[in-house]
Amino acid sequence: YDTGGYTYTVGSSPPPTPTPTPVTCTGNFNQAASSAGSTQVQFSFQPCGWTAGYVIVHYTVSGQTQQNVNMAYNSSSGQWTYTAGGMSSGQTVTYSFTYQEGGLQYDTGTYTWTHP
Repeated sequence: YDTGGYTYTVGSSPPPTPTPTPVTCTGNFNQAASSAGSTQVQFSFQPCGWTAGYVIVHYTVSGQTQQNVNMAYNSSSGQWTYTAGGMSSGQTVTYSFTYQEGGLQYDTGTYTWTHP
């Protein structure tokens, strides 16, 4: 049956929900990519002491074309997040962010993460 975009077989468990780890800001922002299930990666972006007008994640899974996606703000964690699917164990994703701070747009450097 279908629930919230996921299809489950009766008796199966839903995919795990990633738990944000409390972090201390050491710069202008914190960023991360983490496993959100056997085929998913969750990107997160957390401004440190300022409010972003928007955050876009740019990511490329090895062997695929680049995706550019507006992230969603989670007010309870103070983070912008986006979960992408279609990954396999051992695949690498290269990603970066574009964000708005104080009415100006900035781009981050590029990061790499490999799905466990």
